[in-house]
Amino acid sequence: MNIFPVLMAVDLLKHQGKRIDRVALRPLFYGQCFIAAPFALVASIAGLLVEFQKVPYVIAGLLVFLVAFCWYVAVEVIWFSSTLGVTKFRATCNVLAVVVMANILVVLAALGIEYASKHAS
Repeated sequence: MNIFPVLMAVDLLKHQGKRIDRVALRPLFYGQCFIAAPFALVASIAGLLVEFQKVPYVIAGLLVFLVAFCWYVAVEVIWFSSTLGVTKFRATCNVLAVVVMANILVVLAALGIEYASKHAS
């Protein structure tokens, strides 16, 4: 599961001062999925290119990922800015904070899974 749509939708509701519940979250979550899906697809393709482990493919994969990531952040910044009525700078700070938080959560989950798999009886 891609964690970005959930966290972005929750962050939008939080900044709007709305209650975070299933009814309020649903339309924002679905809207976020429409943005995250193309990013996830292109990021997966970039990952496949990197797995070829040949310099031209690795460079191409990294460039494809960078373009996809920049597109994703730009779309989120526009959405946050227009929805919240804040400057592009403030929206960029919000979006990047959520991206960092999502990555921290993914790393912590991966570490927890690895720890649990090594210490399972």
